Amino acid sequence: MRGSNGQVLGGDVAGLGDVVTLASSSERACAIDREGAVACWDLGAAAVRARGQGGWTARPVPDLRAAQVSVAPMHACAVDTYGKVACWGSNKWGELCDGTTDEHAQPVHAVGVSDAVMVSTQGATTCILRAPGAVACCGQQRR
Repeated sequence: MRGSNGQVLGGDVAGLGDVVTLASSSERACAIDREGAVACWDLGAAAVRARGQGGWTARPVPDLRAAQVSVAPMHACAVDTYGKVACWGSNKWGELCDGTTDEHAQPVHAVGVSDAVMVSTQGATTCILRAPGAVACCGQQRR
């Protein structure tokens, strides 16, 4: 796509359809379609070099139906349709909220959460808004 003065505006993301919401960070983006399926794609410098002129391609996140997604540069989390939080990616600081520091390419559920309303990711931290109005965070703590 090009603007009126010829500048490159970007291009379509292949592998998406009927998207109702999305989230992005400096390194990746994810979208949720009308059925709740989640698909993500890389945006970082390596992805830009790899894609050349071919555009971006979203890849489905297996076995996940979500209402909301949040994306940090190295991990992502989503609130699934049951109020659970599923996270994947880097977990060096415990930001996937699964009680470990093991990296996971596929989603793992946050321990003890079944009433999530929203999730927010930033850096190596994840915060979860729970139905009673409480907030729980995991991952790197800065002082």
